[in-house]
Amino acid sequence: MDGKKELELDGKKEESKFSFWNKVDDFIESYALGDEIKESQINIRSELEEFGQVFIRVAKRTKSPEFRPYPDWNFDESWWLQAGIILCI
Repeated sequence: MDGKKELELDGKKEESKFSFWNKVDDFIESYALGDEIKESQINIRSELEEFGQVFIRVAKRTKSPEFRPYPDWNFDESWWLQAGIILCI
């Protein structure tokens, strides 16, 4: 995978939420970037949460179906519960 760590959501919504955060925690513990994040005292959960909120706001503004990558998503649900989100780090 060319050095990229792929984190995928799978399963039921609640399980996906916890699975996602577990994979984030595993990444933080397993890679040098995780050490940098910890040393910088970055709250990765709040950063990812904020990213998800901004992503949803932008996606909601997209009017053209041609440019909506996930038209079947319910953007009123939490961002990490959307099936198919893949975080490549």
